[in-house]
Amino acid sequence: FNVLRQYEESEFEDSIRQLAEGLIDGGLLIEGTSNPSGRIWCANLIRKYDEKIHYEGLVFSTNFRDGFSPQDFQPFLPKNLIHHMQDGHPIYEFIQAWHKASQTTKYKKDRSIQQWYASCIEEVSTLGFNVETRRQFTRRGFCILKRKNQSFEARLNQ
Repeated sequence: FNVLRQYEESEFEDSIRQLAEGLIDGGLLIEGTSNPSGRIWCANLIRKYDEKIHYEGLVFSTNFRDGFSPQDFQPFLPKNLIHHMQDGHPIYEFIQAWHKASQTTKYKKDRSIQQWYASCIEEVSTLGFNVETRRQFTRRGFCILKRKNQSFEARLNQ
């Protein structure tokens, strides 16, 4: 983690291509950024198949030790997204929807933070976002924003 944070955003695409060159067919590159303790992180999921690089999604992760708020992830977005937290950009819209979902479900916080987090993810899926809702992931602090069949080039243009 945190490897590409030192690069300019314009260097991101070439850096990812270089990292992905060594992947075997079906290999997965997890590239992202974390806070200093590693308790909160975000990472791009990039897979190589048919000799092409495909963007599969974005993972958000927390271990709940510092609580939870969707905005907590913003400073740790990967290099290709960190500067796009502005109205109209897909990552901004997702974080805003996730915040709305957290407000709608905050009454579940009293039961457990894991249950609240899982409920937030389920709620954000009802708002039209393609997120993994299986509790085996959400209760462990993972939010996976999925993209299906999207080439790396198409993802970069969003």
